[in-house]
Amino acid sequence: MKVVPGKHYLAFVLDEACKKMILGLYPANHPVVKCDHVTISYPVMEEDVNELQAVVDSNPVFKLNGFIEADGIDVFRVAVNNYCLRPDGKHYHLTYSRLESRASSDSNKVFEGEIIARSYHSAEEVLTGEFKLVPLGQ
Repeated sequence: MKVVPGKHYLAFVLDEACKKMILGLYPANHPVVKCDHVTISYPVMEEDVNELQAVVDSNPVFKLNGFIEADGIDVFRVAVNNYCLRPDGKHYHLTYSRLESRASSDSNKVFEGEIIARSYHSAEEVLTGEFKLVPLGQ
């Protein structure tokens, strides 16, 4: 996949088998189930293209690195080649389930401490999927 700048973000999109595996292992606590992608860069800027292309070309290993139940939203921390922090300093994560009143982007607030985590569980499954450029707002 070729990374280009634009009005999109770079994500690792889970395949259906991976999503079904996670749903089978971890029952969703909230009615809106996402469990679809890990954001790599939001948005894709011109100055980041070479670094992001290197990430894509390296065929990194994506692995769950913990399950956090928070107020109205549940999220998995994800390690990419054993690193949990993205180049922009945010955490790699997979929004799992949420209340209607929460936005998927509220997952970031869990890691920033704005939304209080109620419990943390270990999780270590390897994720499968593919890189995609996703239009902003999706």
